[in-house]
Order: sequence, then structure tokens, then C-alpha cells
Amino acid sequence: MVERSLSMREVLLSVLDELEGSADGYYVVVGGITPTPLGEGKSTTTVGLCQALGAFLDKKVVTCLRQPSQGPTFGIKGGAAAANNLLAAAIDTRIFHESTQSDKALFNRLCPPSKEGKRSFSDIMFRRLKKLGITKTKPEDLTPQEVQKFARLDIDPDSITWRRVMDVNDRFLRKITIGQGPEEKGKLRETGFDISVASEIMAVLALTTSLADMRERLGKMVIGNSKAGDPITADDLGVGGALTVLMKDAINPTLMQTLEGTPVLVHAGPFANIAHGNSSIVADKIALKLVGPGGFVVTEAGFGSDIGTEKFMNIKCRYSGLMPQCAIIVATIRALKMHGGGPEVVAGKPLDHAYTTENVALVEAGCVNLTRHISNTKSYGVNVVVAVNMFSTDTEAELNAVDLGIAVQRACENVTQPLKFLYPLDISIKEKIEAIARSYGAKGVEYSEQAEKQIEMYSRQGFSGLPICMAKTQYSFSHNAAEKGAPTGFILPIRDVRASIGAGFIYPLVGTMSTMPGLPTRPCFYDIDLDTATGEAYLWIPENYDYGTDFNSEIVVLALIIEIKDNGPWRGSALRKTATCLGGNLGTSSTSDVQNLLECPVCMNLMYPPIYQNDHKVDMHDGCTFNHRYVKSNPQEIDNATWMLTVFNCFGKQFCLHFEAYQLGMAPVYMAFLRFMGSEAEARQFSYSLEVGGNGRKLIWQGVPRSIRDSYKKVRDSQDGLIIQRNMALFFSGGDQQELKLKVAGRIWKEQ
Repeated sequence: MVERSLSMREVLLSVLDELEGSADGYYVVVGGITPTPLGEGKSTTTVGLCQALGAFLDKKVVTCLRQPSQGPTFGIKGGAAAANNLLAAAIDTRIFHESTQSDKALFNRLCPPSKEGKRSFSDIMFRRLKKLGITKTKPEDLTPQEVQKFARLDIDPDSITWRRVMDVNDRFLRKITIGQGPEEKGKLRETGFDISVASEIMAVLALTTSLADMRERLGKMVIGNSKAGDPITADDLGVGGALTVLMKDAINPTLMQTLEGTPVLVHAGPFANIAHGNSSIVADKIALKLVGPGGFVVTEAGFGSDIGTEKFMNIKCRYSGLMPQCAIIVATIRALKMHGGGPEVVAGKPLDHAYTTENVALVEAGCVNLTRHISNTKSYGVNVVVAVNMFSTDTEAELNAVDLGIAVQRACENVTQPLKFLYPLDISIKEKIEAIARSYGAKGVEYSEQAEKQIEMYSRQGFSGLPICMAKTQYSFSHNAAEKGAPTGFILPIRDVRASIGAGFIYPLVGTMSTMPGLPTRPCFYDIDLDTATGEAYLWIPENYDYGTDFNSEIVVLALIIEIKDNGPWRGSALRKTATCLGGNLGTSSTSDVQNLLECPVCMNLMYPPIYQNDHKVDMHDGCTFNHRYVKSNPQEIDNATWMLTVFNCFGKQFCLHFEAYQLGMAPVYMAFLRFMGSEAEARQFSYSLEVGGNGRKLIWQGVPRSIRDSYKKVRDSQDGLIIQRNMALFFSGGDQQELKLKVAGRIWKEQ
């Protein structure tokens, strides 16, 4: 591992060599039903599932995710831009110089003499010589005909498919004209920009299996054709090695962690609608070796299973040689209602009444979409599990209508057949496209004149044996985003067909799909700003904003591993209702335990968290790590200071984090401490640490949580916690020291 920053590490590929003899763990892919524009929570479910496996069930687990990109982040996910644009610059530069120089002059500049007057080929030039069938090793031995073949690529400008990229959405760069400067001698050419995550180099990064493999893939990337119709590669331009140097550090996955402390490998970021939509093969392979037999690697495939999971199976698994034991389909009541005929869901607008009130009929009608996703995914021969990501407006009747128990019956341990691909590689490009179209529900495929031309060219050039990566809308099985449910009988239009030869796939463009997204009327950058006092970025959220996912995803997805057993009604919030449905020893289950949990640890009154009662702020969280900020405009006040209680669900138990101000003798102080919702004997099974700091200094406390049966005053008076003198607290707060701004971080762990 190498350190990249204080909060991130890179995992070196040498880990694979060190663990070469180790067996792999279980491999799980998370897809979804056709989403609404708001998204249905695949990433949340993926992370929540891994936290449940690791923190609650004591399994070895690694999450593998794509890196986020700036485009949609500032629009309503980029890293390969530099290498991609270097190649784009090399293309136009070569065309310019070939148009202004003779064969001999061009050759002399490509192979300049040394100080001793001798010319030589660079290592990368031998790749082109080999391609041309020239076995000579000295420039002076080439005949004039060989000099001309070697030096002049003779690129056909109209055949160039390589486009420049950038990391953010910009619709006005979809089509541009370059070469308009006075020094370019009228070498005008129409081209355009793609978003970085749609670039072939990003796909190469995600599909490569080693540094050597990445070098070969980058060198084989085809940018267009010569005027004779032969493909021109990055190695023909002499830039393959430089591209690899730019990408050599990017091949190492980034190691991060969830709030529960479970590891996450973040690597590569291709979109699923306009690229193959999966994180890297190397991250998955490293993770599978690290978790070992009985461990779990959970990776997310972008958008619905018709796009992300299909490409995971037919492209990623083909190149990796890996086989998933389980495929998860994430569904929401909201999306099912939309596919059942509900009103349009628009990002940034309040949800229609149909989505916030019970409507079982809409849910039942929308299940046709879920059914097709299940059927398509089962056709690959893997065990399929459906996870319902619950929202605050879902009702029990609607969940029953979906007829799902959100249960996984040890799917990974009951694999009975090998992975089946949707199509073989030795059939024609059109036959592969049509096989995928049938899985969408199409009755046929219509090819434009341009698409027909490209298919014929790629077949003639010997690329027909590659898999297919459809660039299609994510909002429907069809090409029409307005077609919800499970449409059938439509004709799928193929507008154009392009190729990522280095990455290893052909990608047809379906309908009006664009490889450069545009920004909406109200992009997210309206809500992003910087707190100039603290230097921290923040996201502005409107008051009473409805996120949709009000339920804790970790609790919900625990049912992905444990069969649900309904233990009867639960007194409290719907979140607690979800928690009681879980079998196994994961927390409280009896009525008395429930009452104990829901009693305010200070007032001993029954509560329904989160609440504000008796001036005591009570906040609910899940996780074994925390980072809370406490702000008080008048730090001089002690007697009337509002204290905060935070309740954590962790290791299937509950803990209370207290923070308050009081007078210790004559000195005003602040104190933070942790209590365990259970007996003292149980509390001693856990430990915790607290940390507060600022301005280059910090205080650290480590101890054992006190039992909830000890009153908070008893704990406070025993000084069993992190105590911060007011002057020190103000020093940590920085600024003019007139306002308290404290960050209390910490974690809880179980003693072995």
C-alpha cells in the first residue's frame, strides 16, 4: 500500500502476486430495476450490505465501487482526460506535419541523428515496423518505399473516431470545429468532446488485468483509418508508451472505508449508459484474494440490470474470467409505481401524491419491469436476490404486493451451474446486437446507413469477435425513455456504431444517446459552496427536503443475508419495524428490551426517535465511527446549555454519545462520553475512543462505555469521559474564539 493523502491509500498490484496461491471469496454484483431520475439506491444498498456483512455478521468483506465523476455531480460522476487528450493532440499534430513535409523530411524528424550522426528507432517504433512486416533494425537500411510506409500514416480525417474529453457536462462541446487558428494553415476538422467517463482509456483502466495488459490495450486503441482503409492505432502514432506512463499510477485502486470501518476499493468510473459501467477488474481480483474463502466481494453495476449487469456479465466477466455467485436487483416502491403508470418523476421537483400515498395497484402493475430484470439476470445462471430499498412513504401493504421478503437464502453457497453469456463471440456483430435487443423486449433492430457502414468496416478489419457495449438510455428497456414498464414489440434503432478496440468492445449508439451529457436547468453547483472561515466545502439543502430514502439502508439490506421472520408489531418508528423483521441475534427482540431501547436515557420517558423533548436533542445514527460538530453561539452560557444525545446502532447494539456543558468546580467545561444500552457486563465487551482538536492540537480519550443503568449525572460526576476546558475548546474552535465550534470524532469496537 502507498499513502496518497491522510484519508486515502492506494493498493499496489503486487498484492495479486503475493496472494497468487490464495483462493477467492464469493463474488456478488448489485444491479437494479429501471430507475427513476432520482436513482433507486444501488450504491447505498451495496455499501449497506457490506457494512452488514462486515460489522454485524463478522464476515470478511470488500466493497468495489467506481470513482465518482465531476460531470453529474455538478450537473444534477474523471481521471483519464490527460491521456485521452494527449492522443487527440497527437492525431491532429500528425495530420498537420504530414501535410507540410515530404516523406524524407518526415522520416528524418521522426528518427533524428544523434551527436555521432547516427539515426535509430525508439522502442515503440519497432511495434509499427513489426505491424508493417519490416524486420530491419536500422533507419538507414530502409528503402524509400519502406520509409514512406513507416513515416506516413496518411490518416483519413473523416474516419477519425477519437474525440477529446473533459470531466464535466457541456452540451455545447458535442460538436466543434478545430484548426481555425492562423498557424494551422486551414486544417479545419469537425469533431467533438465526450465526457471522460465515456472515453476508451477509462474503459481500458476498468478492464485491464495488469500493467503489461494495460500497455498492450492502450497501444492497440484505434483512432481512425488510413485513406487505404487500414486501422491506425496509438502505437502507430508512437504515443502508446506515453499514455501508459500517464496512467501507471491510476492502475492502483484507492482504498477507503465505510462508516462501519469496512474496506472499499474505489477504482475507474465508466458510465453504464454510454460505457460499460463497472469498476475495475484489478480491484475485484485484489478484493477476492484479500477476503479469501467464505469472504464477500460486492461490486455495483451501473443503472438497471439491462445495462450495467448485462455488461458486467458479457464484457467484464469475459475478460476477468471471474464468475459471480449472486446477483442482486435493487428495487423501490417509487420506481415500481412509475413503471405501473405513475406520473413522471422529475429531479428537483416534489414527488407526486401517487408516490407519497399507498397505491398497491400501481405497484402491482409496475412489477412487470422487475419481473423482466429478474428473468434476464437469471438467464446468466446466477442466483438472483431482490432487495427493496425502503423509503419513508412505503406501506406494509405495498411491500406485500411486491411479494418479496427481501431474503437471500445463502445464494452464494448454492451455485449449481456455470456462468452463461447472452451470446457467443464467434457470431456476427449484428447477431450480437440483436441478441441484446431481444433481452430488452425488441422485436427487431433498425440500422442507419452510417451504422451499416461502420459494421461492415469493423468486420472487414477483423474486429467482429469483440463483445458489444450498447450505449442506450437508462430510463427504459427501449430506446425511448418515456416507455416505462416492460415494453415489447418495438424496433431498436442503431444510429451509429463505434469501436473501442483497446478496451475490447464494439459500442452501438442507440437512438439519440449522446456521449457528452448536458447540464440541466438547475445544476447541483447552485448548492455547493465553501465556508471561508473553516475552508470546508458544504452542500446547501432546502428546508424539509425529501431525500426519499429516509430508512437506514444498512438495516434494510441485512435481510439480503438473513431470512426475514416477522416477529410481530414494533412500538416505535418504521425504521425500528424494519429492524425487528430480522432473524438471528442482531439486537433487541423482546417487548421489555424494546421499551428499554425507546426510553429516553435521561428522562426515562417513552420516545419515538428522532425527537426533541425536554430540550434534549436526540439524534439517531448507524455506524461504529462518528464525527459530530457542536456549535454554540454563546460559549459563556453553562446552566442553560442545550446538550445533545446521539444514539448509535452498532454491532447489533445501541450506544448513546452524550455531549454537554457544565461547571466543574469553578471551571466551565465540556464533556463527551458514551453509554451502552444494556448491562455493565455487556458494556465491558466494547471499547471506544473520542478525539477533539483544532489549530494543530488535539485531545484523545479511550475507555469502556458505561451502562445505561448508570445515570448520565453519575457518569458525568465520575469524570469518566473526554473533558475539555472552555479555554481549550475555544482554542480548538479557532476564529475569534467567540463561538464554540467543536468536532468530536470517535469509534466503537468490540474487544476480542
